[in-house]
Amino acid sequence: MGRQRTINDAEFWRSPRVADRSQEDKATLLYLLTSPYSNIIGVYQIVPRIAAAEMGWTADQLLAILKRLNSSEIALFDAESGFVWVKNWWDHNSAKMAIATTLRSKTLGQISAIPAPWRDEFLRDFLSRLPSNDSRQSGDDLRLLITRELAKCGYGVSIPYQQGSHTSAGNTNLNSNDISNSNTTHSGDCLEFPSLDVDILSELQHIVQELPLHIRQDVLDEITAKMNAGTLRSSIALARHFAAKPDRFVLKEGYAVRLARKKRTPVQAELDAQARRRVDELAYLDENLLHLSEQQFLETYQNLPPTLIHHLRIRRAQLTSASR
Repeated sequence: MGRQRTINDAEFWRSPRVADRSQEDKATLLYLLTSPYSNIIGVYQIVPRIAAAEMGWTADQLLAILKRLNSSEIALFDAESGFVWVKNWWDHNSAKMAIATTLRSKTLGQISAIPAPWRDEFLRDFLSRLPSNDSRQSGDDLRLLITRELAKCGYGVSIPYQQGSHTSAGNTNLNSNDISNSNTTHSGDCLEFPSLDVDILSELQHIVQELPLHIRQDVLDEITAKMNAGTLRSSIALARHFAAKPDRFVLKEGYAVRLARKKRTPVQAELDAQARRRVDELAYLDENLLHLSEQQFLETYQNLPPTLIHHLRIRRAQLTSASR
């Protein structure tokens, strides 16, 4: 079954950014919001030749329109990589749903694939769309939670703050602090940081980026070892000390941490793979539940036990409520 995308009609047809665009621009924006290539976050790769054929155009026609949309920053397109960023994506999709338990791992993976020149701006906008508090998350601040996870993967991010309480349909619109404007790219393999408060973690991440690549994880292991031993006064001060004289750094107490980390790496990799598969399965189920009509729901799940159907209805109601 194909995915179903929802378009907020008022945010599209009456949006000042869209209303004055040409019919070709509007059609292309609708395609990008509903494209079979699209993903959870609205930043994804397309093949212009295939995308154009799906719209009944030539590749040259589509590329000319993408160039116009890129110039007006409604949708960015990188011709070299084929990535497109649909900048009004969160006007029609819920950022909060994107970091729901069943989708979070996939969302973070898609964020890691965003072209580096776009990533800081994307994160600044994405984090600002998340609510600052959510009782259904056991009192956790969703922006704090996601900021922490992003920082652990090497992104220097600051926690957005709320200014005013205006919200638009389906999203929470907030202003945000700066996100690190470094040109750091993400290798796809996250460094393993010690357990710290998010503000300290973010500062530590910035300092670690100043270290030579080959000692970054060793420095973190050394800090973790000293924390575990209770001999560390300040992780930031120690990291700055190592960053000031990286050629003199020697792994000492961190050997045990390094060994333990390497021993659990294969096991953790398999667990991560299993978790990703499970997340994909649940994400597919959630997407179907969210978009199926009542008739489609009955036809799809009519042969399941009544108890399971009841649980699916509860989950469907939760997803519908969270997407509003």
